[in-house]
Amino acid sequence: MQKFILKHIAATAVFGLTAASASAVVVTVDPPGTPLTNQGLVSSVSGLACANISFNDSSALQTFANPNSQCEGIKYTPNSGAAFVSGSVGGQHASPPNDTSVFLTVSPNDPNKSGATPVTIELPANANYFGFYAASLDPYNFIEFFDKGSSVGKYSGTDLASLAGVAANGNQGVGFYFNVYLNPKDLLARFDTVVLTSTAYAFETDNHSFGIATPPDANVPVPGALALLGIGALGMFGASRRRAV
Repeated sequence: MQKFILKHIAATAVFGLTAASASAVVVTVDPPGTPLTNQGLVSSVSGLACANISFNDSSALQTFANPNSQCEGIKYTPNSGAAFVSGSVGGQHASPPNDTSVFLTVSPNDPNKSGATPVTIELPANANYFGFYAASLDPYNFIEFFDKGSSVGKYSGTDLASLAGVAANGNQGVGFYFNVYLNPKDLLARFDTVVLTSTAYAFETDNHSFGIATPPDANVPVPGALALLGIGALGMFGASRRRAV
């Protein structure tokens, strides 16, 4: 599977720069993630300040306050359309492949409306890396990064699916571990907040990781990576789809 992914994304894609976002974001599936029993994939990047947030601990609902946790102080603020769940429910959420544990699902708080309901993740220390396991990607899934309140990059489920060589059609049988690096050529480029949004059912992720990391070949165009130069808001797709369990 790993060779298949890299074969389909050998060329780097560059998108238009917006006035609001000047920092480049590099997203790659290399390294592709490490399988963990009943957890799907976790980050393969070493030396991270927060190697894995699995959501199996209820403390993930608010703040990691355990002083023994490597992820202490990271705060998740889910709105009413988000939940920490397990398993699949038709038309609502689907667990990522080989993941029978708790994961994060993001959806509008009213299935009859197309309004987005975000989950805000606040970091106690700036980072340039965010890793996450995701599956069943849709065009209406979005991730946006902020530094001191200013957007430094945004991309959609379509971008991620394209990177992985698949269609953004909600395929529940396809999951990837994505590694996001904020402007690897700028050693001072950082983010302190991540916002996950979906305008329809649903955006499912698990095994989040944060820290300071360097992508492969950071000083040259990254083979097998998608370089996003501050994507503006892409066309949102309000039509929801039914998920088959």
